[in-house]
Amino acid sequence: MSMNKINDQVTCSFVQGRRGILPLLSELDALILPQSPTSVSAFPGIGISQIGSGSLLFIPAATCNAVSFHESYSAVVLSIDPGLRRRIALATPSPARNLPASAQILNRRSAVVAMLQVVRHLAAIGEIENSACLASIAQLLLHETLIAWEETPPGDRTRVKALDPQIVARIDRYIEQNMEEHVDLGFMARLAGMSRYHFLRTFKEATGFSPLQYVIAKRVDRAQQLLSKSSEPIAEVAYAVGFSSQSHLTSAFKRQLGTTPGAFRRRWHPRSSAQEMNSADLAQRA
Repeated sequence: MSMNKINDQVTCSFVQGRRGILPLLSELDALILPQSPTSVSAFPGIGISQIGSGSLLFIPAATCNAVSFHESYSAVVLSIDPGLRRRIALATPSPARNLPASAQILNRRSAVVAMLQVVRHLAAIGEIENSACLASIAQLLLHETLIAWEETPPGDRTRVKALDPQIVARIDRYIEQNMEEHVDLGFMARLAGMSRYHFLRTFKEATGFSPLQYVIAKRVDRAQQLLSKSSEPIAEVAYAVGFSSQSHLTSAFKRQLGTTPGAFRRRWHPRSSAQEMNSADLAQRA
């Protein structure tokens, strides 16, 4: 996933892959704009749901830890300062000033469909991460989200919430602190206050993924950060995030993101990547 800062309040990224988990920044709102039909869930908050290219998934800050894609996907992700949502809410005529308190999916709203057509066009011509007009689109989508939230009956606003957010936070901290070593499923179950079997079932219901798949997705996400910010050999990055080998990282990376660690790094550090390839080539000849 590459990210581009549109302005001080909006950051845009484009994600694609076969199946995978997209970790979210808890301090930011997120707008997920699918470019093709897929199935998603938000953890915790929304059970597995089908969404199309005319849909929008809105996730308020500090409500969900991750979005899970359960089949092939490509999507634009707008990460937005919650202050922008609050300002738009204040400028919106009453009663549509109530701020969404949980994740929601907007399906086939005419205004959203029109804006998503613009987003798809920008994606098609390769300008999705460099277009300043995305900042305006983000504001319009937030305005539409506020109106849709007000129009949604309260009983329909909350979906599957199988794990308490505080439990999820404890599990995430444990994974982050032990990522380089063995992550114990039994300990994760104890953090959730559940039996191993109940935890496995509840976690899968909430995310569509097993705890092991979730841990692997977290490791791939950390690997992306290291690959984009350092020039450490890919093998060292693999060990640093808990993979047993470079090939293990490459397999998981490609399955989740549709590209290899080397190709991903070349987008950030073309020179260091070339040096790494030359070193590997010399080692093979020796």
